[in-house]
Amino acid sequence: MFFKYLEETRSEFLRSRGLPYETIIEKGFEVPVVELKCRFHRPIFHADVFDVLLWVREVNRWSFSFYYEIFKDNLVAKAYSKHCLIYNKELSTIPDEILFILKSS
Repeated sequence: MFFKYLEETRSEFLRSRGLPYETIIEKGFEVPVVELKCRFHRPIFHADVFDVLLWVREVNRWSFSFYYEIFKDNLVAKAYSKHCLIYNKELSTIPDEILFILKSS
């Protein structure tokens, strides 16, 4: 369940940069998670309210990565997710307009 919040943070981040997931999907792409890591430093519980900071750290023609820090008063966890684009069930290079948005974030 916790990873759903990371997904929501990614979605909102891209939306705020003018690139909602819906736009990527309308262009025929899928955006799978190919790697996901999370390291907890403190416990967090279902009813807790917390903040997630996100930034883009690695971008190339084939993949891009997000880094996250989760806070509830103090640092609770650090996470990382790596993504690629799939087009017609094949790995695709990332189009220039998407690369520009990711690199300028």
